[in-house]
Amino acid sequence: MGIFSAMTTAISGLRTQSFALEQISGNIANSQTLGFKRNETNFVDLVNEEQGSSQVAGSVKGKTRSTNRVQGEVSGSTVGTHMGISGDGYFIVEESSIGAGGETLFSDQNLYTRRGDFEVDRNGFLKNGAGYFLKGRELDPISGNIISSLPSVIKISNDFLPARRTTEVIYRANLAVFPLTATADRDVPGSEFLRGPFGSNPTTQPIYYPAQTIGGISFNDDLSAQIKGSGAMFEPDQAQVIVGKGVFDTSEKGGFFTVNGITVNYQSGNSGAEIAEAVTSAMGDDVSAYFDSEDNRLILTASDADVTINLSGFGLAAVGLDKQETIKPQINLLTQGLSQNDILIIRAGTNENRISFGSGSSQISTINELESALDGLVGVNAANDEKGNISLVALENNKNIIISGTVQPNLFGLQSIVRSSNEQISGLNGLLEVTVGNGQKQLIDLRGVRVRNELLQSLQGLAGVKADFDAGGRVRIVASNNMDVIKLSGEGALELGITTASPIPEEALNGYVTNQDTEIFLNQSIDGGSIVIFNDSGEPVDLQLRWGKLSEDPGNWNLFYKEQSNPLRPEEPVWRNIGMDYTFDSSGDLLSSFGTPIIKNMEIDGISIGRIQFDHGRGGLSQFSTFKGTTRLTEISHDGYAAGELTKIGLSENGHIQASYTNGRSLSIAEVSLASFNNPNGLQKIDGGSFLATDSSGEALFGSSGKIEGQSLEGSNTDVADEFTKLLVTQQAYAAGTRIISTGNEMLQEALNMIR
Repeated sequence: MGIFSAMTTAISGLRTQSFALEQISGNIANSQTLGFKRNETNFVDLVNEEQGSSQVAGSVKGKTRSTNRVQGEVSGSTVGTHMGISGDGYFIVEESSIGAGGETLFSDQNLYTRRGDFEVDRNGFLKNGAGYFLKGRELDPISGNIISSLPSVIKISNDFLPARRTTEVIYRANLAVFPLTATADRDVPGSEFLRGPFGSNPTTQPIYYPAQTIGGISFNDDLSAQIKGSGAMFEPDQAQVIVGKGVFDTSEKGGFFTVNGITVNYQSGNSGAEIAEAVTSAMGDDVSAYFDSEDNRLILTASDADVTINLSGFGLAAVGLDKQETIKPQINLLTQGLSQNDILIIRAGTNENRISFGSGSSQISTINELESALDGLVGVNAANDEKGNISLVALENNKNIIISGTVQPNLFGLQSIVRSSNEQISGLNGLLEVTVGNGQKQLIDLRGVRVRNELLQSLQGLAGVKADFDAGGRVRIVASNNMDVIKLSGEGALELGITTASPIPEEALNGYVTNQDTEIFLNQSIDGGSIVIFNDSGEPVDLQLRWGKLSEDPGNWNLFYKEQSNPLRPEEPVWRNIGMDYTFDSSGDLLSSFGTPIIKNMEIDGISIGRIQFDHGRGGLSQFSTFKGTTRLTEISHDGYAAGELTKIGLSENGHIQASYTNGRSLSIAEVSLASFNNPNGLQKIDGGSFLATDSSGEALFGSSGKIEGQSLEGSNTDVADEFTKLLVTQQAYAAGTRIISTGNEMLQEALNMIR
């Protein structure tokens, strides 16, 4: 039997080496196939059932081992829609068929591939060289927001991009303190101003409404009873622990992250234990860390309950950590003044609520459990802060709140008293400081005000304002003069929830420069730049701007746009004032009270543009001295564009399919979706470098840590030199196996010769 067994084992070896040769052949054949993942051969021994000293080496079987985790080389491409993946992930694709009418039909089955040679086919679909169609999530081309929740086959439309009317002009510039107009002379005071004489006044004055401010607190005729807890001092008793959740992998590159603001650096290939040691060393006594090698994750522990752990930094993902918000530590109430079976009773009118403290299943023992219990109270809104202060507000007017039970109310900052309504005002303990216009500061002592009418009488005694309550019961103060500013300060302003208010410029009288005054205007103003804007149909219009300075202290300017290029009569308008006074302080900054310039219906050379808003941004306009005495533009742009024809399709840095048009616009129309798997080596290979999900691979997880590289392709991960080495080894092993068979045959011949 030994000779026959040896020959049988040798035959299994020949069969397995043939299987290995087949794998090597396929790998070499696909060494230039995009996205191909080579197969390795695992040799598995099969042993007989003999035990101990009688056991001999058995036969062998070959199994395929996938290398889907091994990255192929990513190289550049000249095609804009070619894509390669660096790191984890797979493109999601679908197969197709041709319907009866010639239309493209899809299988609705997700397949997965690393082959990224996608190009737009005649129907507008992105198809790779193996015939699979790319899937992604549709984007709103204007906002960039995701429209579809699940990936679908991406289709590129050749439709024209519709024109968009200009609605906003972004304009940022510095105006020279002394504008060098044609008539300006540094030796002649006021020669730089826009003064005329004009047949029609080209300056503008806004129409102001009175300054008015409305309080944020509502004082109704009947106020709900309320108790605000204060003074509770429960302390946390459990230190914060943060456990890593992600995959720990620092093999590709190093990085850093911060723990409570302290930076921890790590290098490529650092182990979890090394990074844990670095955290502990950097944090001293506050935070310690160790690496759980079984679960492959970092664990950070605060030294005590008063220390929180806050994480940030781009390097968190590689070490398996997420950005953490401050976690509220657990507070055990039963160790800080409360006893088993203590009861807190809260009555709101006829509604009685009981909260039982203790360790039982329906009892409360922690601050977090108390927060949930307060949400379920009847007849009262209740909440607690992190120190345990309970605040209560009755849901109905004229309903009292009564606190009782075996619990000491002051543990939760509560007073065991009845709080009623009837126009009562609580919480007013400060001074209200009011200044109207340029008048003197007026003071109201709110510490003695306890009812609604007393508050109203105190406010009505102020000079220069009118005071009352609006329909919602909120304090309202209105200036008597429509040009006065109301300035409010002091603790009382915070208690009433009211803030400083300025007169509101509602609309302006748009002055204009007539045809006969154009030369005077041009000589007394400076160029403000120009830009081409668009109307609803995408017709281009040249928006030309000029500045005229009106006064020095404060620096006051008006902005004009050219309304008509070829007027026929002397009285026709040529330059139109946009309708706002630009006033700068002594530091050259635009006054903070300046509003938003809006032209309700701009018309240029008979072409209607519509409503235009000027956006100067914060600090975007200034008045500083310059040698040239001109307008120095830092930005002039707008949000409109003409209609455009599709010119090319490409991929943006964030993995979006981007369409470029002849009008210069580039819009993101779809997000390329990547899928990942817990066990990518468990995927089933199918034709064309694609894979099917299996029970072994697990379900596809949408989203991946891999990065899509535009104008790139991932090649095969086959190393031809390595495959030739394996080929020689396989050949030698096969030859050795044949020698065993020939030797066994000779031995059998010798055995037969013995009986001849």
